[in-house]
Amino acid sequence: MSGAANRRRGADAERAVVAWLREHGYPDARRYLAGDGRQPGDIDAIPGVCIEVKDRKQSAWPTWIRQAVLEAGQDRLAVVVRRSRGKPAVGEWEARWVTFRSYIDGELYSVNVKTGTFGEFIASLEDDAPAAVLSGKETAK
Repeated sequence: MSGAANRRRGADAERAVVAWLREHGYPDARRYLAGDGRQPGDIDAIPGVCIEVKDRKQSAWPTWIRQAVLEAGQDRLAVVVRRSRGKPAVGEWEARWVTFRSYIDGELYSVNVKTGTFGEFIASLEDDAPAAVLSGKETAK
């Protein structure tokens, strides 16, 4: 598949996530675009959350998680959502979100990741706001 086709497929997945978020209580959800400067993820929807969207046949979860954590910085919750083949509903797409990060001398050292669906991730935010999830769960050495 060509580079242009891959970009189009990725943009389509991002638009699907934005539409789903708008339908589920986040009316201001939008894609970050190239001219937006340094972007904390692919989607701007939930304060304190960095959302990376992937539409790839081959998984690269460790790389994707690291990318999301680095883009999120230390003040945002990082989540990666991957378009799941055969599942048109975005809420059923596979997602992984970081529940704990540790740093040594300012460098990312380790992360703990929870796996579920994107819908489960959003539901978990209703229980704990992103800031509450991050507070007390980050360590620096």
